[in-house]
Amino acid sequence: MRELTGRLESADARGDQAAGERLQAELDALLAEVRRMTGRGGRARAFPAEGERARTAVRKAIKRAIDEVAAGDPGLGRALAATVRTGQMCCYSPDPACPVVWRFLDP
Repeated sequence: MRELTGRLESADARGDQAAGERLQAELDALLAEVRRMTGRGGRARAFPAEGERARTAVRKAIKRAIDEVAAGDPGLGRALAATVRTGQMCCYSPDPACPVVWRFLDP
């Protein structure tokens, strides 16, 4: 950016309008890219890794599914919300002091 600014000032001092416009456009494009790639205060923007995006998508899908179950059966929804864990790994972990017996009905 310093180099472009120096070249732009030189072009302006020489009265080279074409070079000045070209350099200004290049400087504007560079500044736009820097703004796009940085967050507030010039800090680098953090883009989540592919694995983190997948983990987040799975967590949200499981939460939506539990919310839908809770809409139809609030007790079961509470039980699932209390026993399903998401994070690096997802698991169903019921309280051993309160055993659960699952029965599935034929459709």
